[in-house]
Amino acid sequence: MSGIIPSPEDILNARSAQPSDMRSQNLATILRVVRTHGPLARVGIVRRTGISSGTVTKLTAQLVEAGALAESSVATGGRRLAATSPAPSTRRAGRPQAPLDLDMYARAVLTAHIGLTRSTAGLVDMRGNVICEVAVTHTDTDPDQVLGTAVATMRELRESGGRTVVGAGVSTSGTIDHRNGTLIDHPVLQWRSVAVRDYVARRLDLPVEFDDIVRGVALAHLTYRPGEDIQHVLNLFVGNVVGSALAVRQELHRGEAGRAGQITHLPLHGVAGPLCECGRANCFQAVASNVGLLAIGQVEGVVSHGETFDQLLDRSDEPAVRRLLDRRAEWVGQAIAMLSDLLDPSAVVLSGNATHAPGYLDVVRATTTRLALGGSDAAQRVSLFPFPKDLLSASTAALLLDRYFRNPVAYEPRLAGVDRGVQP
Repeated sequence: MSGIIPSPEDILNARSAQPSDMRSQNLATILRVVRTHGPLARVGIVRRTGISSGTVTKLTAQLVEAGALAESSVATGGRRLAATSPAPSTRRAGRPQAPLDLDMYARAVLTAHIGLTRSTAGLVDMRGNVICEVAVTHTDTDPDQVLGTAVATMRELRESGGRTVVGAGVSTSGTIDHRNGTLIDHPVLQWRSVAVRDYVARRLDLPVEFDDIVRGVALAHLTYRPGEDIQHVLNLFVGNVVGSALAVRQELHRGEAGRAGQITHLPLHGVAGPLCECGRANCFQAVASNVGLLAIGQVEGVVSHGETFDQLLDRSDEPAVRRLLDRRAEWVGQAIAMLSDLLDPSAVVLSGNATHAPGYLDVVRATTTRLALGGSDAAQRVSLFPFPKDLLSASTAALLLDRYFRNPVAYEPRLAGVDRGVQP
């Protein structure tokens, strides 16, 4: 797509912009309804949004012309009638009763997840489907080296994708100041005060959202569940680290200092494991993380020295290993019971490689049923992340897509009446 590339200042302003008028709000509402319930004819959009028929007709025509929506054929299962997107100048406003859907062939989001030993870059469509993904091993943990390699990989994906990229999502773990786009502290990578968002935005000339991967998972559960209208989501991540994120009324709750969701020191009842840095032996991360579980297994003679969690999973058919894995699932269920009683979420989504253990969800639900005030009702709200193989890229994309669907005018120049675009 040809056009003038926005300046870095324009990009950062677009990223933080909020819908400031009724037109912008209505455009966002229409896109969200189509994302959740589409394909939809205009009459269906009117019914679900309450926006007047005339306004829906006018705004959907603008969305089609901008390339954000496209006519969809019910006879082909909601797929677009053409395999490629026509040039904006040749797009038709559409027949009034033709179902409309997101243009899955024209738009995409770039992603990068920064992990301890590798970065995972991806290209993701507007419904969270991973188009392609590339993992790059770190040669060292210097921020310039790691971020520079991630950006270079994202550029390659953008150039080969043949789509208009509306923005980029970047995620990692640690303590993050989302408002400033800064990684305050990542104790494992040993990064402190790294301006991750600005680094990526200025090199890609794109709007960028940067946040904790755990928050991305919570947003992904809201963004990618078609036909559902879930309001409050709690994500519990258990892997090499533990963490949680809460979305209230479909918006992330980050807290006053951006530290909401820290469950490192959540105390578990009746558990004695490795000592936490705080001096207790029953802190959730010290006990239930992979590191903690392996340490407990070594003391009990179930885990050999140097054995990894993946290697432990390979032995899950052994009774002693299965009991160890089930105990961790019980601890997770205990944590969910406490958090569910406190927060009363509509849905609890489990993520992290703890979910790979056989029978994990069943044990978690059984424990939640036993301990939560809501009993079986609370337990039935618990499910696994729906895209386990694509967790990193799909969840990182959700950070940007959440902003896009709240304020599409900031990401679609043609909706703003500006004759310029972001190059694919």
